[in-house]
Amino acid sequence: MACLKMILAARSGVIHRTHDLLRTALDYGAYRCENGIIRGLIYAPFVEMIRREFGVYAEIVTNIHATKIPALLAKQRLFIASVHPAIRRPENHPPRKGGHLVLVTQSRPGELRFHNPSGHVGRTQCDARLDTDIFELFFRWARHGRSSRRQPMAHDGMTVSERP
Repeated sequence: MACLKMILAARSGVIHRTHDLLRTALDYGAYRCENGIIRGLIYAPFVEMIRREFGVYAEIVTNIHATKIPALLAKQRLFIASVHPAIRRPENHPPRKGGHLVLVTQSRPGELRFHNPSGHVGRTQCDARLDTDIFELFFRWARHGRSSRRQPMAHDGMTVSERP
């Protein structure tokens, strides 16, 4: 919900409560709750939710390398990327990829800039910068099998814009 909060705040200046966003996401089936534990984001209903509720358009992206994110940013404004949570400490290699979302906002040749509110220090939170090759170590880009709507979707991320 942190990426959605940032997108909405940037668009309107309104900071939505995480709890309210989560409740809406649960209503749309964008998250599932098992024994009181919220499980990973399910992209398809999330895309529908943000379009209907907030007029934000998103497209699910699969099977891309981090080097392709700058081209996506050139077409759309933002990219929500699935990365390993260890990106909070990028000097450490992750044990696997994906499972945590960050908001990629800009790119320069060989570098991606992103927001990660759960970063441990300032340089890994707001406007964090990583070489694209290092970002790739954390980024979920491997080929994935199909998932049912009841399971978290194993996608690489979503492009986000204010219009389709």
